Amino acid sequence: MNIQQDGQQNSPTVFMGDAGNSILGCAWRILSALPARRFWAVIASAALAATPTAQATTTVFSDTFESGSASSWTKSTNFAGTTSVIASAKSHTGLFGLETFLEVPPQSGSNLFVRASHEFTAPVSATYTLDLWARSTPCSGCTISYDVLVDGVSLARTFAPTGFEQRTFSLPGLAAGAHTLTLGMFTTQAVSGHFFAAFDDISISTAAAVPEPETYALLLAGLGLIGVAIVRRRRSNEGVSVPPAH
Repeated sequence: MNIQQDGQQNSPTVFMGDAGNSILGCAWRILSALPARRFWAVIASAALAATPTAQATTTVFSDTFESGSASSWTKSTNFAGTTSVIASAKSHTGLFGLETFLEVPPQSGSNLFVRASHEFTAPVSATYTLDLWARSTPCSGCTISYDVLVDGVSLARTFAPTGFEQRTFSLPGLAAGAHTLTLGMFTTQAVSGHFFAAFDDISISTAAAVPEPETYALLLAGLGLIGVAIVRRRRSNEGVSVPPAH
């Protein structure tokens, strides 16, 4: 199909030329013969079936905290004393990582947590992979662990006091839409000291095909132009005056 410039109307006019013997020509003839409702239904179905997709791994969320801020993370805790969620020097790589901590005294307690949560969006229903580095801190007379949760479901509560360890979690069948990643510290007992868990180099990704909005928009625009051309041709054949496109 060629798009040529009509000298008299100064508007695009569609000519099939030799395409009548081609697949495109056959498609043109079939679409032209369809009733209006059926025609637009076919166009919509073609758009959905031919949606371009990205085949490479797509990262839907990541944070390395190298901005020096954790302000986009939301804190939650069951401890009435001093708690914080910050970007600190406790990092796996770079200058900063995420630190969740509490300090005692004056208050003390048991089974305490400080958590940081961040929303992320899954563009399609698929299996996603959560990668991160995490560590907790030594404790005398207690156990301090790091917690990992997605949508409130615990994926790990791990005691790792000697240094950062790499963790990978599979999130199978994650529905498209908004979800919440939660990271934090948990201690069985807090009497005196600085109790923390730290995280770094966090990413959530999927290998599933994800629609590319820009390419999809171009596809829809192209199908729309074909549709308009056929409608204009029908009206012209029926003797209906159609104003030139601008």
